[in-house]
Amino acid sequence: LPRDYPASVHPSYLTYASWATVHGTMGSAAGTLSIQALLVSAGVGAVEATPAAAALNWCLKDGAGQLATIASAYAVSHQFD
Repeated sequence: LPRDYPASVHPSYLTYASWATVHGTMGSAAGTLSIQALLVSAGVGAVEATPAAAALNWCLKDGAGQLATIASAYAVSHQFD
């Protein structure tokens, strides 16, 4: 919490901080579940699956995420100047 809490913050800070914590927790859980689903769909854990297929899918997912991040930053960065 910030120094001199609660006198140093707006009365709604605790509500904000609580929801930010929930958001972070749920985001981490969603990320973990999506990675698990990706790996299962790639066949990780199956005898007939190849590690190369899992690695390729992982790289494609990360690459798409990086491209989306760059595109989003490009689209809104002019608003911060």
